[in-house]
Amino acid sequence: MALRTIKIADEKKRDADIQIEPPKRKASFNWTNQRNQPVHSERLIKATEEHTYAALLKKFDGDDNKLALGLVDGDPEVPFDMAGRRIGPSDRVWIREDGSVLYCARTLMVRTDASGEEVERTDFIDVEATVGDETILPWTGRTFSRDEIVHKFAIIRKVRLRHVNGLTFDFLYEIAKTLHEEDKVVLMRGIAEVDGKKRPAPLIFQTNGSPYQGFLEGRVDENGFLLVLHLSNLELKKVQS
Repeated sequence: MALRTIKIADEKKRDADIQIEPPKRKASFNWTNQRNQPVHSERLIKATEEHTYAALLKKFDGDDNKLALGLVDGDPEVPFDMAGRRIGPSDRVWIREDGSVLYCARTLMVRTDASGEEVERTDFIDVEATVGDETILPWTGRTFSRDEIVHKFAIIRKVRLRHVNGLTFDFLYEIAKTLHEEDKVVLMRGIAEVDGKKRPAPLIFQTNGSPYQGFLEGRVDENGFLLVLHLSNLELKKVQS
């Protein structure tokens, strides 16, 4: 996630432009073998379309038993003239069930039930971002303990809130101080427009991006603050016996 500017509000309904940034990346490293020689990844050909399960089954008259015996007697699934060859620059293409190249595709949204059965198929509609430089993220006032969040949600990403000038430093410092003294994290929500009305919504940082629940944690010391927005798209629930 690139450095960007967003708007947030505090508990007094004051808002300010601030920046968010991802954690710093760790120093790069190199892979070596047991002899301390550099190694690298290569893309190799594993099989061709003539060696897929469907293609092999067709060769054996659609009989799984015949196919199984054929695999025991020989190696029809291995293209010895192609397997292991390096793959150079290539493009990904979509293909139909018959193996022909698909040059134009229609994007659909498919919904399934708990058993995996398809229940609905509709045209895909773009989901707009709920976080942006023109949208103010409100102060929800819903606070949780750190232990509660850790045991209820899987935190998969985090971003840091940073000031852009002296005024926003004071603004963010006060938010961090409030959370630090209460020893709580506060739920952060985005704003989405539904039927012409603005309503709270999950945090979506770009069009068709993943929706997240956000939990803002704050810490302070004498001269500084730390505000971290923890992001989760998975709620942990007990398995029903």
